[in-house]
Amino acid sequence: MPNIPTVGEFVKGYEGSEIIDFLNSQINAVLNEPKTIARLTELGGTVLIGSPSDFEKLIADETEKWARVIRTANIKPE
Repeated sequence: MPNIPTVGEFVKGYEGSEIIDFLNSQINAVLNEPKTIARLTELGGTVLIGSPSDFEKLIADETEKWARVIRTANIKPE
C-alpha cells in the first residue's frame, strides 16, 4: 500500500526502529531454541532467523519469483 503514510509521517517524533529491533531480537531468540525448531519442523515449517532487512529482502525476492511464475504461466484472477 504505497499511498498510505507510515506512522512516522504523521506522528511527530515517532521512531519504530527500536521497537522493531527489540521484537526481532526476542523472536530470533525463541526461533533459536531447539524445542521451537523441532516443533516448527514437525509442522512443516522452516525456521529463518535474521534481521529486519533480511526479511525485507526475502519478501522482495519471493514476490519477484512468484510474479515471474504468474506471468510465465499467464495466470489471471478469476
